Amino acid sequence: MLDSHSRRRRLRAAFYGSLFAGGLVLVIDPTRQITLASPFIRFLWGGFLVVGGIFTIYGAIRDHWRPEWLGIPLQGSAMFAFVSILFAGGTTGQIAIGLFLTSIVVALASRFLDLVVLARLATKMRKSQVTGG
Repeated sequence: MLDSHSRRRRLRAAFYGSLFAGGLVLVIDPTRQITLASPFIRFLWGGFLVVGGIFTIYGAIRDHWRPEWLGIPLQGSAMFAFVSILFAGGTTGQIAIGLFLTSIVVALASRFLDLVVLARLATKMRKSQVTGG
């Protein structure tokens, strides 16, 4: 059981790491679609992916839910903004890639909702320990 849990944590860390690396690439060498955006917006998108990646990778590796909970909205919003730019391009290829990337946004949202449930349970447990019930 623990071995399976450890593998899932490593897979999550690899998933978050790929978003982190993508953010670095966006900051260093943006794609053609992103060069239309201002340098500030490119830096913001890349920064969200990088900072969110640091939080989520740490949370996945250390098995702490709070860093993931903090990092996922940053990564998800950056991915959603990038998907919106791709959809606005209007070519079949851009729309297809945008749809593929949308699956990443959906996976991030799903994990975030899992963490919200975990946070509620942790709060409930903490309250019951304090009150003794």
